Amino acid sequence: HNPKPAPGDLVLPLPKGQEIVFRPVPLGSGGNLFAWKRFTLGDPYGGFKENPTQAALGGSFLYEMDGKKEWVYYLAKYELTRAQYYSLIKPGPKVPSSDLKSSLPMNKLSGFQAMQFVDLLNQWLYQNHMQKLPSYGGIPGFVRLPLEEEWEFAARGGGKVSPDDFDRKLPFAGNPAAYEWYSGPKSSHNKIKKSGLLKPNPLGLHDMLGNVTEMTHSLYRVEYYQGRPGGFVARGGHYLTSAKSLRTSLRTEEPFYLVTRKGPPKSNQKATLGLRLAISSLVFPNRSTAQEMASAWGEYRKGAGAG
Repeated sequence: HNPKPAPGDLVLPLPKGQEIVFRPVPLGSGGNLFAWKRFTLGDPYGGFKENPTQAALGGSFLYEMDGKKEWVYYLAKYELTRAQYYSLIKPGPKVPSSDLKSSLPMNKLSGFQAMQFVDLLNQWLYQNHMQKLPSYGGIPGFVRLPLEEEWEFAARGGGKVSPDDFDRKLPFAGNPAAYEWYSGPKSSHNKIKKSGLLKPNPLGLHDMLGNVTEMTHSLYRVEYYQGRPGGFVARGGHYLTSAKSLRTSLRTEEPFYLVTRKGPPKSNQKATLGLRLAISSLVFPNRSTAQEMASAWGEYRKGAGAG
């Protein structure tokens, strides 16, 4: 359940009395068809793996803000909990009954198990609560893992912070322990914590930089957008990450399988790895949208889209 309701929360039901809450992430670029948000990924602190790189991010839904249309995408307000996960996935015999109602983040999942949950969630929502999903062009959106660009833009505070604050390692002032769970006696005591206990970031998102590292839908490339693709990207720190290592740009490559000398490869399932969901849409939900974009393309390429 949503312990800290806030204006703009999008609440979607789940089976067994559970629900999942999303926050709109506005791009701040207006409502034009080709309104992208350009920003810098990365941080020199992270070395060559986080080399500052220009990115352009688009939204999925048109959202009314201050009387104007604005592109947004949705990101879950909290990390996916065990209760949410087991509302759709039948627990195995070794799963303690307490997990079925637990607000601890769901961890020890492989990337494939995460995608299985996403598929089951979409199918359940389409069959039972399709009208509650945001839509674009008359077509309902769908749940997925976020891209790493979407994750980092939201972790930095998006359009809710000044450009100077956006470029900071942390999107909040004051004691980091008020906002994030990290290693040590001043914070997590090296134990996983329930989702949503601490203060949110400027977009209203909880536990973005700590507690569990979060899977994304992106494959790892050293330069974000080029180079050979590897495992999947996980973003943020976790309850064993040091305070000095917390930052909005923190990214790691996670293998799909763990290979050892003993026995066959196993799926990568870590205690420190969890996930946070996003809601997206089709780019071309119908013929009229495709025609509108085709008509606007020439003008776009003469201006902001040139190059």
